[in-house]
Amino acid sequence: MNINKKIFLTLSILTLLLIQLGSLSISKIVHANSEHYDFLIIAHENFIEPLRELAEWKTRTGMPTYVVSWQAYNRSYTWLWDAPERIKWGIKLMHEIHGVKYVMLVGDSDMFPVRYTMTDRKANDSTPGGQRFGYGAYYAGDLYYADLYKQDGSFDNWDYNGNHLYGELHGEWFTNDFINWDRIDMIPDVAVGRLPAATRQEVENYVEKVIAYETNSRGETRIASTEE
Repeated sequence: MNINKKIFLTLSILTLLLIQLGSLSISKIVHANSEHYDFLIIAHENFIEPLRELAEWKTRTGMPTYVVSWQAYNRSYTWLWDAPERIKWGIKLMHEIHGVKYVMLVGDSDMFPVRYTMTDRKANDSTPGGQRFGYGAYYAGDLYYADLYKQDGSFDNWDYNGNHLYGELHGEWFTNDFINWDRIDMIPDVAVGRLPAATRQEVENYVEKVIAYETNSRGETRIASTEE
């Protein structure tokens, strides 16, 4: 084989490898190693850039931090039902493989998926997805993202009977039913909080104030706000 053919073959192989790597989401690439992270930040993809500064700061100050968009998880785990379930699966993997203990969700309900739980109130209500039920009341709850496991240690999607109603609690309308219909234990396996930001500017303000507080704090109580 002459030198030109060797060069062409080498370049072709490198091109194919780069295409394959480019098609991988952030969430898939990180699991190729077992690097330890304490803190996981999941955000709308529009917020990722300013949050990288926060992740770098947290890592430098002793809390290894990883940032990923929720859209990356949504694209990766398509065999699962919807975006909240795929995000929760991503948290589970980060907890099991990388030791994540703390999770921050960044985005309000318009910028980050919310899981709505159902109780059997006597109301003509509907789910956020438009399904209508004559007995349901629906409540947003980020405990869904923290309670990763069933009592037997398997992944818990909070949908025991597979009807896509989550964390169902009976007792008002269905008085003769099992109360905890989806058998959830409600015990958080990771600590989850949410920064309900609506804009990139709010995220930038938050990051700036957190770093300033942690840099200059002398122990006094302070309140940080994303508003200028």
